[in-house]
Amino acid sequence: MKILFLFTLALVPLGCQKDQVEAQEEKATLLGYWYASSINASAKACADGYQIRTESGQYRTLTLPTPFDKATSDSVGVWIRYKVVANDNCSTKSIEVISIRKR
Repeated sequence: MKILFLFTLALVPLGCQKDQVEAQEEKATLLGYWYASSINASAKACADGYQIRTESGQYRTLTLPTPFDKATSDSVGVWIRYKVVANDNCSTKSIEVISIRKR
């Protein structure tokens, strides 16, 4: 009986899964959708998209969850969770928005 108890006690830590910590919500400003129609194609790829300014920098994304996905030039205060995606050689880093809500 003692062996069964020790065996069970040894398996308990193995059964605990450590989940990855989710990104924390961050205060941000959605600056709107920026179009870059008057510049060359390679620069346009880095300029088009929703521009988002956080306390840690300025980012861009091509998609946002509804109702924030309407192209606009108005600035909106938001709370945002995001992750930086692979570097695409642009000066403004690209992000994937996990969640967004109005402040």
